[in-house]
Amino acid sequence: MDRLIRGDELARALVKASTGLGNDGLSRLISTEDHDTPVGTACTDITHPPFDDGVPGAVCQRLWVGTCFGCSNAIVTERHLPFIVHFYDSVIAEDQRDLPADLFAERWASVVAAITVIFEVFGTQAVHDARHELVTRGIRPFIRQIELGLGGRLW
Repeated sequence: MDRLIRGDELARALVKASTGLGNDGLSRLISTEDHDTPVGTACTDITHPPFDDGVPGAVCQRLWVGTCFGCSNAIVTERHLPFIVHFYDSVIAEDQRDLPADLFAERWASVVAAITVIFEVFGTQAVHDARHELVTRGIRPFIRQIELGLGGRLW
């Protein structure tokens, strides 16, 4: 995943170059929830998915938990970290505990790999801060996002 914005100018420049967004468009994308997917990322163009089965002009049909983390249209900012941390610590951890290893790997290997990269890029302190935000703000602000990403199924 190459569109991770840590807040520094180099990261912003790389995302602008890879998306064609100007300063205003990038600022809107990373500072508001207007372009957020229900699965913990922002999307540069939700009606033009980069998949062979995507229909230009139609909303991406791969909007289910985990798919966006590896999508070239996805952008992750520090604002998304609390959701991603909670998703990793709860949904993925629960499935890892409850599913046979081969089924867990089939379902989650690519998502875990993408989230691992996200955590490495943002760093231990940012992930710790996201966990702390979940404790201080509670999970309520993220529940609807999680519910949508799970197709209405709350774990």
